[in-house]
Amino acid sequence: LVGMSTVPEIIAANHAKLEVSVLACVTNMATGIQNKKHNHEHVLKVANSISHNLKNLLLKTLENL
Repeated sequence: LVGMSTVPEIIAANHAKLEVSVLACVTNMATGIQNKKHNHEHVLKVANSISHNLKNLLLKTLENL
């Protein structure tokens, strides 16, 4: 699993000797893996459908730090 938007940030944070934790949602397959064209509406639909669970997970994680 490779997150397009998290990798550069993690590399930069690691370079700055910062501790890093990532919480991500995979919304679609990489180009060339799926048989259909990418669709921004589908990405938004998937992200919105999981957002409540991700929010709860993040809140519980922060409570336990």
